[in-house]
Formats: sequence, C-alpha cells, structure tokens
Amino acid sequence: MGFWDTSKAYMNLNYNIYMRDIGDMDIEAVKWLKNIFTKTWVRYMFDPGVNVDNTTNKLDKSFNN
Repeated sequence: MGFWDTSKAYMNLNYNIYMRDIGDMDIEAVKWLKNIFTKTWVRYMFDPGVNVDNTTNKLDKSFNN
C-alpha cells in the first residue's frame, strides 16, 4: 500500500495500517507526512457535511468554455 491508499482511507484503522506499510518502505516519509495537518489530505478526517467526491472550481470551468 502507498500514499494514495492512505489518503483515501475511510477509517482511522485503515489509515494506521497504511501508514505502517509506508513506514516499512521509508520511515522518513512517515515523519514527513505526520508533519502535514491530517485534515488536509486524509479522507477520514474530511468534513462529513461534504456530500460529493469531486469538486470543480468555477475558474477551471471558465478556461474550458
């Protein structure tokens, strides 16, 4: 397992398992990831009030028109 699996973890248990797997590959990567505020990159920490998986920026849409 790697970073993407860790970031998509729905439960704290899965997050911990994936972080341990990353630690088995590179302990420095785990230290680096733990310095980043978890709410910004781990799915289980996201606000449950958000009801969509994908969000689109209006600026992005304006470039495509």
